Amino acid sequence: MRMPHPNLAPYTLARDFGEYLAVRLQVVPEVAAIHDGYMEKGQGVLEAEIETFERTQRALRAAMARRDYHAECLDQGIRVLAFTILGRVNNNREAPIYRQYFPDGYGEVRELPLEERRRRAFELVGQLQGESDEMILTQLEPLRRCYETFETALADYQAALDDEARGRANLDRAKQLWTTAYRNVFLELRNHFAHDPKRAETFFRRAKKSTTESKSTNVTTEASVETGPRPDSSTNHEPGTSLESGMALESGTDLESGTGLELGTDLESGMDLESGTGLESGTSPESTGFHPMSP
Repeated sequence: MRMPHPNLAPYTLARDFGEYLAVRLQVVPEVAAIHDGYMEKGQGVLEAEIETFERTQRALRAAMARRDYHAECLDQGIRVLAFTILGRVNNNREAPIYRQYFPDGYGEVRELPLEERRRRAFELVGQLQGESDEMILTQLEPLRRCYETFETALADYQAALDDEARGRANLDRAKQLWTTAYRNVFLELRNHFAHDPKRAETFFRRAKKSTTESKSTNVTTEASVETGPRPDSSTNHEPGTSLESGMALESGTDLESGTGLELGTDLESGMDLESGTGLESGTSPESTGFHPMSP
């Protein structure tokens, strides 16, 4: 039995590998305890963190949309202020009062990065509070409202960014817990079926149709799961092979020998739960999903 490739995305592990194993254990009453342990320590944890991470990503997208809307409102408020001042000085952009508010023109303010734009808008509100011209002063409250709503939206976006980062970190930890639980299930099944250890391997496969299967088949064949590059194969990848995440991999270890497995880092998990492209040559983790074993 070989473990799923460590650089597969969490969603792929939970969907293509984890769900199959969970149901496979569930339908065999005599291994109910193994099923419960796997759900509690592995599959259930990973599924929960995937859902949480997806919520943080939705919240981040929503916060970004609100931030951008209020940034446009602030830009419009600054533009109205600029044209109000120009209206008082016959469109003379060199007039002292215009230069007092916009030394480099109002367009320069609108091109600033968002955080700098927030700071500049705060300064404009402060200047307006001391303005004596009644016509220009009419823009104080509209600009203040634009500034305050934009400041709130900007803070909400930053909070959403922080939540998304925490969700990604929690998802990475959940992936490692799932990998450990998945491996432990195999070892527990071998102990349970001590009279026929090979039976443990029948619980593991990738529930995804391969390109070589009939269209009526919804899971991979046993060959697509159990076969792949062997340690002495010309398609075997040496440690350091580049994956889609750009990380170097450690070669895996055969679970039947009782040794452990080095886990890689999934850089794709923080960006795209569906990611996981193949190796540069040979068999890809997406085609079999399994990590070549070391000699």
